[in-house]
Amino acid sequence: MKHNCFFLYCCLAILALLAACSDDNGKGAPDLSDAHTTSDMEDLNDMEDLNEIVDKDALLFDFEDFSSPDALSDVSDTGDLTPNELSDSAQDTSLDSEADAESDTGTNPTSGIIVGHTERDLDAIPPIWIEAAIANLVIAYGHTSHGSQVVAGLHYLGLTTGAPYLFRGDAGLDLRSKPFTGPPDFDLGNPDRTSWAEATRTYLAAHPEVNVVMWAWCIGVTTATEADIETYLQLMSALERDFPAVRFVYMTGHLDGTGTNGNLHQRNEQIRAYVRAHGKTLYDFADIESFDPDANPYLERYADDECRYYEVNPDGTRGAMAGNWCLAWQEAHPDAWFDMPTAHSQPINGNMKAYAAWHLWARIAGWDGNPANAN
Repeated sequence: MKHNCFFLYCCLAILALLAACSDDNGKGAPDLSDAHTTSDMEDLNDMEDLNEIVDKDALLFDFEDFSSPDALSDVSDTGDLTPNELSDSAQDTSLDSEADAESDTGTNPTSGIIVGHTERDLDAIPPIWIEAAIANLVIAYGHTSHGSQVVAGLHYLGLTTGAPYLFRGDAGLDLRSKPFTGPPDFDLGNPDRTSWAEATRTYLAAHPEVNVVMWAWCIGVTTATEADIETYLQLMSALERDFPAVRFVYMTGHLDGTGTNGNLHQRNEQIRAYVRAHGKTLYDFADIESFDPDANPYLERYADDECRYYEVNPDGTRGAMAGNWCLAWQEAHPDAWFDMPTAHSQPINGNMKAYAAWHLWARIAGWDGNPANAN
């Protein structure tokens, strides 16, 4: 029965992939003129768990089932990796040193990796490094609804474009979504600010094949104090010390409409400063959604996670709502995005999270960030 179901899923997935367009169109995005049916997806924008996708699309499998180690053992080949081991090329660019990083994003591997809004072009990634990430990385990712944008984006990108951006399955990326033992709404700030670290230790002890760990925030950065973020940074540092063969990915919190003077931005800057100073790896969630695909900035206009932005009063405070940049961009570029359920936001935001995630995986696999470097 299990094999029959898997065969049925493969057939349906192949049909979906054959229907998707393969041509690229601007900003590294595929030609997606027939890919989005927004009206069918609008009610998914407030989802709390990716399992809700299953009822909306018969082609999709149960994300929770595929988050379990037993299920993944049937669909992912980790090759000859030794426990908690990256590929040789990835180890050669280890970020465990305390070297200072001089640039904000796309830094040299010896100075750290920061993936933000300038790392959203799929065409910039040599296919060999996509393949290297798929072959060598075993990723454990803890998140709640906002963090699900990354997983949903990767999944729908794979369905829309096919190879090489495959997600799960025998030839796809081994990313384990929400594999950690804990409450249903479990992230860096919930139910408290420390449980995630102990859950990570427990999981790594039981799953030595995992070599990348990433956790996401919900509102935890918005409500954090400077001391709270220091706790987060120290817990991450301790994990890096105790699991030196695992790459731990730091993350910023999603936008909340408080602009550059708000607590969220100050705490995100605290995380960024630590990452730069110590050569860490950062998936800059907030920076990715602070700019539209044409690099127009919205943080200064009090943008929030739903892509709404506001007028700025003469005294610098937030004024009336001015619009929604995601909706405007999607309308102006109907063939340059793919539809997907995007918790709390719009599809193009989830698209960008997926593009940036592939930059992250390729960099961890050993790519130096140079589009011309396929070696």
